Amino acid sequence: MHASIRQIHDSAFELVIVVAGGGASAIGELLQVPGASRTVLEAAVPYASESLASWLGRSPDQYCNAETALAMATVAHRRARQLADTNASILGVSCTASLASDRPKAGDHRAHIAIHSDDCTRLFSVTLNKGARDRQAEDSHVAALVIDFIAEACGIDNAASVESGDDGDLTERQVEHADELLVELARHKRSHIWWQDGFRSDISEKPIGLLAGSFNPLHEGHQEMREAAESVLGRPVYFELTVDNADKPPLDFISIATRVAQFKSVPLALTNAPTFQLKSETFPGTTFIVGADTAERIVMPKFYESTGGVDTALSGFRDQACRFLVAGRERNDDFITLSDLAIPTEFEDLFVELPESAFRRDLSSTELRGKS
Repeated sequence: MHASIRQIHDSAFELVIVVAGGGASAIGELLQVPGASRTVLEAAVPYASESLASWLGRSPDQYCNAETALAMATVAHRRARQLADTNASILGVSCTASLASDRPKAGDHRAHIAIHSDDCTRLFSVTLNKGARDRQAEDSHVAALVIDFIAEACGIDNAASVESGDDGDLTERQVEHADELLVELARHKRSHIWWQDGFRSDISEKPIGLLAGSFNPLHEGHQEMREAAESVLGRPVYFELTVDNADKPPLDFISIATRVAQFKSVPLALTNAPTFQLKSETFPGTTFIVGADTAERIVMPKFYESTGGVDTALSGFRDQACRFLVAGRERNDDFITLSDLAIPTEFEDLFVELPESAFRRDLSSTELRGKS
């Protein structure tokens, strides 16, 4: 392992590593080999659930799964970009693991390791042969896998990889190399790109409206809402996905590939615009299709940093010739519509109701994930 770590330290890469649960000894292994200061920018061990939630900016749906590992890695990559020189080659490395404990565990002993770079996302998942190792041995094994995966991301040929051992473990890996346009978007060199049977810098027919969402997953409610909006507006309405969300970790390239693959017929805009203020600047003259809950947040002062933030934002939407088509949403067994919202009188013209007769769907993506 130390030979691989020396090669990692001799590579051009710098990294931030974050480990939750088992595998934390990988940090010590990296640091005890001379040259670590050339490689390790920061190491974090958010062991408590509250600490991991702080790292991610939210509580994950699960603390040990592939999605959480990927989110941890993108936050680590963003942190590395803050700490490293502008043109440095950087990695965000993460591991979340559930290993042997002093209490019996009904579930699998497992680990998920993710590495996110400027142009590639790697994910390695292992289900350990339960009972084949004690806690210390499981931790050491996962730490060795972390080191191997870092070496691979650094372009090091690691013939002694512990992954190749015949130990009864079940492993799965994914590697997603990003399209050049997507890399430019992620590096904020582009404000937006399009997905239409592949990534494109532009499309021929521009939309009058955009329906923004995380689309995890894209469901019938999204499709029906878009179709209803298109019928009301009389011109094309497309979808929009931001890769750098306001209150969530940035999206990794594996997750982006999974989400864009859902869009077969309707174009999807991918942006670096997590707020509607930025969306309006990116797509002036656009009608944004939103639920009543989102419209309510747009006009609530507590969601803005400064006094007068609501008026400033709404004035900006008007300056960009943007407006909102608002669909009703179910909340606490009530159906909330635009008429229930306290829209400032001088900006009422920016909000138009999508009638309940044209669209109503009460199931959210969050609820769908909970059912899966």
